[in-house]
Amino acid sequence: MKKHKKLQPEERDRIAIMRAKNFSIRSIARKLNRSPSTISEEINRSKDVEDEEYIAIHAQYLSEQRMKNSHKRSILKNEKL
Repeated sequence: MKKHKKLQPEERDRIAIMRAKNFSIRSIARKLNRSPSTISEEINRSKDVEDEEYIAIHAQYLSEQRMKNSHKRSILKNEKL
């Protein structure tokens, strides 16, 4: 089974450039040698909320924040504990 390889900042730059040039998700995936679902998930997960545009710097920031917060424990809400 293949191990998941995270998108690199350079790949996010290329995604943003190709999206601006109206490349399809499948053609971007082919050029980056990635699954179309990986590209689609990245665009949907990381696009700017206001104008719904994919911006590489913003996407990288969000990725770093998700990674930073991924293993934090949540606060218990049960008062008896």
